[in-house]
Amino acid sequence: MRKRGVVDTFVLLILVIGLVIFGYLTYVHFNSNALYCPETGVINCGRVLDSPYAAVLGIPIAIGGLAWMAVAIVFEFYQKKRLRGVWSFLALGGACYSIVAMFMIGKICVYCSTADAILLLYFALRVGNALE
Repeated sequence: MRKRGVVDTFVLLILVIGLVIFGYLTYVHFNSNALYCPETGVINCGRVLDSPYAAVLGIPIAIGGLAWMAVAIVFEFYQKKRLRGVWSFLALGGACYSIVAMFMIGKICVYCSTADAILLLYFALRVGNALE
């Protein structure tokens, strides 16, 4: 296994942050009174997290994100470029779904938006790396 570079270390760090965010959102899904988020104007995490878009086929998006982050971290340790490249397209799809959902709801969840930024950053850093 090769030595980890700055980008690899940064990617691992943002994935751990994403794991924490999705872990919290999963906890909130089962304990809605645990949500801490301002509900002023367009910022309203509760509205986003209680929307019909918050689950797909009955599975909360938060659980899917938690699983995605855990697998992405495993892929980072194995440093398989192709796996990370393919996985990054799932990140892009997940972020697009979330962004479109928040647009349709007309509200923004700060946790979801932060997770989306992590997913998009992962895509940007990993898809190009996989094509090398």
